[in-house]
Amino acid sequence: MEAHAIAETLLRARRGLARLLTVSLAADPALSILLDLLVAERQRRDVSVSSACIISGVPPTTAMRLIQRLVQTGAVARVPHPHDGRSTLLLLTPSARTQLVEWLERLDTALASAPAPPRLPAPAPIATNRVRA
Repeated sequence: MEAHAIAETLLRARRGLARLLTVSLAADPALSILLDLLVAERQRRDVSVSSACIISGVPPTTAMRLIQRLVQTGAVARVPHPHDGRSTLLLLTPSARTQLVEWLERLDTALASAPAPPRLPAPAPIATNRVRA
Protein backbone atom coordinates (compact mmCIF):
# COMPACT_ATOMS: atom_id res chain seq x y z
CA MET A 1 0.00 0.00 0.00
CA GLU A 2 1.25 3.49 -0.83
CA ALA A 3 2.35 5.69 2.12
CA HIS A 4 -0.28 8.40 1.55
CA ALA A 5 -3.05 5.76 1.51
CA ILE A 6 -1.66 4.23 4.71
CA ALA A 7 -1.68 7.67 6.34
CA GLU A 8 -5.29 8.28 5.32
CA THR A 9 -6.35 4.83 6.55
CA LEU A 10 -4.51 5.34 9.83
CA LEU A 11 -6.20 8.71 10.36
CA ARG A 12 -9.64 7.19 9.76
CA ALA A 13 -8.87 4.28 12.09
CA ARG A 14 -7.68 6.63 14.84
CA ARG A 15 -10.85 8.73 14.51
CA GLY A 16 -12.97 5.59 14.64
CA LEU A 17 -11.17 4.42 17.78
CA ALA A 18 -11.63 7.83 19.38
CA ARG A 19 -15.38 7.56 18.74
CA LEU A 20 -15.49 4.12 20.38
CA LEU A 21 -13.56 5.07 23.50
CA THR A 22 -14.88 7.56 26.01
CA VAL A 23 -11.30 8.70 26.57
CA SER A 24 -9.16 8.61 23.46
CA LEU A 25 -6.38 6.29 24.50
CA ALA A 26 -5.03 6.36 20.96
CA ALA A 27 -4.61 10.14 20.92
CA ASP A 28 -1.31 11.46 19.68
CA PRO A 29 -1.98 15.01 18.50
CA ALA A 30 1.41 15.44 16.81
CA LEU A 31 0.95 12.27 14.76
CA SER A 32 -2.57 13.35 13.81
CA ILE A 33 -1.25 16.66 12.50
CA LEU A 34 1.64 15.08 10.61
CA LEU A 35 -0.58 12.42 9.01
CA ASP A 36 -3.14 15.06 8.02
CA LEU A 37 -0.41 17.19 6.41
CA LEU A 38 0.80 14.18 4.42
CA VAL A 39 -2.72 13.31 3.26
CA ALA A 40 -3.39 16.98 2.42
CA GLU A 41 -0.38 17.01 0.09
CA ARG A 42 -1.83 14.16 -1.94
CA GLN A 43 -5.28 15.77 -1.98
CA ARG A 44 -3.78 19.15 -2.93
CA ARG A 45 -5.52 20.61 0.11
CA ASP A 46 -4.21 23.47 2.25
CA VAL A 47 -3.98 22.96 6.01
CA SER A 48 -4.33 26.11 8.06
CA VAL A 49 -3.09 26.41 11.62
CA SER A 50 -6.70 26.42 12.82
CA SER A 51 -7.44 23.20 10.86
CA ALA A 52 -4.37 21.56 12.38
CA CYS A 53 -5.61 22.56 15.84
CA ILE A 54 -8.93 20.87 15.13
CA ILE A 55 -7.39 17.67 13.73
CA SER A 56 -5.11 17.42 16.78
CA GLY A 57 -8.10 16.83 19.02
CA VAL A 58 -6.64 18.82 21.90
CA PRO A 59 -7.53 22.28 23.24
CA PRO A 60 -6.40 25.12 20.94
CA THR A 61 -3.72 26.44 23.30
CA THR A 62 -2.20 22.96 23.61
CA ALA A 63 -2.36 22.50 19.84
CA MET A 64 -0.65 25.86 19.24
CA ARG A 65 2.22 24.88 21.57
CA LEU A 66 2.50 21.55 19.78
CA ILE A 67 2.58 23.22 16.36
CA GLN A 68 5.29 25.58 17.60
CA ARG A 69 7.36 22.55 18.71
CA LEU A 70 6.85 20.89 15.32
CA VAL A 71 8.08 24.09 13.64
CA GLN A 72 11.07 24.40 16.00
CA THR A 73 12.13 20.78 15.36
CA GLY A 74 11.95 21.29 11.61
CA ALA A 75 9.09 18.84 10.97
CA VAL A 76 6.61 21.50 9.89
CA ALA A 77 6.96 24.87 8.17
CA ARG A 78 4.63 27.85 8.52
CA VAL A 79 3.92 29.70 5.28
CA PRO A 80 1.69 32.71 4.62
CA HIS A 81 -1.62 31.90 2.96
CA PRO A 82 -1.30 33.06 -0.67
CA HIS A 83 -4.80 34.59 -0.78
CA ASP A 84 -5.61 35.46 2.84
CA GLY A 85 -3.14 37.57 4.76
CA ARG A 86 -4.87 36.71 8.03
CA SER A 87 -4.19 32.99 7.72
CA THR A 88 -1.06 30.83 7.96
CA LEU A 89 -0.66 27.44 6.34
CA LEU A 90 1.35 24.47 7.56
CA LEU A 91 3.46 22.19 5.36
CA LEU A 92 5.56 19.12 6.07
CA THR A 93 9.24 19.80 5.53
CA PRO A 94 10.94 17.53 2.98
CA SER A 95 12.91 15.68 5.67
CA ALA A 96 9.80 15.11 7.80
CA ARG A 97 7.90 13.88 4.72
CA THR A 98 10.68 11.40 3.93
CA GLN A 99 10.84 10.12 7.51
CA LEU A 100 7.05 9.84 7.80
CA VAL A 101 6.73 7.98 4.48
CA GLU A 102 9.53 5.58 5.49
CA TRP A 103 7.83 4.93 8.86
CA LEU A 104 4.47 4.30 7.18
CA GLU A 105 6.06 1.90 4.70
CA ARG A 106 7.75 -0.01 7.55
CA LEU A 107 4.41 -0.10 9.38
CA ASP A 108 2.68 -1.46 6.27
CA THR A 109 5.33 -4.17 5.89
CA ALA A 110 5.07 -5.13 9.56
CA LEU A 111 1.29 -5.33 9.41
CA ALA A 112 1.35 -7.34 6.19
CA SER A 113 3.73 -9.89 7.69
CA ALA A 114 2.01 -10.13 11.08
CA PRO A 115 0.14 -13.35 11.77
CA ALA A 116 -3.63 -13.13 11.56
CA PRO A 117 -5.26 -12.73 14.97
CA PRO A 118 -7.18 -15.74 16.25
CA ARG A 119 -10.86 -15.78 15.42
CA LEU A 120 -13.12 -15.08 18.32
CA PRO A 121 -15.92 -17.53 19.00
CA ALA A 122 -19.37 -16.48 17.88
CA PRO A 123 -21.36 -14.80 20.64
CA ALA A 124 -23.97 -16.90 22.36
CA PRO A 125 -27.55 -16.20 21.28
CA ILE A 126 -29.46 -13.82 23.47
CA ALA A 127 -32.21 -15.56 25.39
CA THR A 128 -35.61 -13.97 25.06
CA ASN A 129 -38.63 -14.53 27.25
CA ARG A 130 -41.43 -14.71 24.77
CA VAL A 131 -44.88 -15.54 25.93
CA ARG A 132 -46.67 -18.01 23.69
CA ALA A 133 -50.31 -17.31 23.09
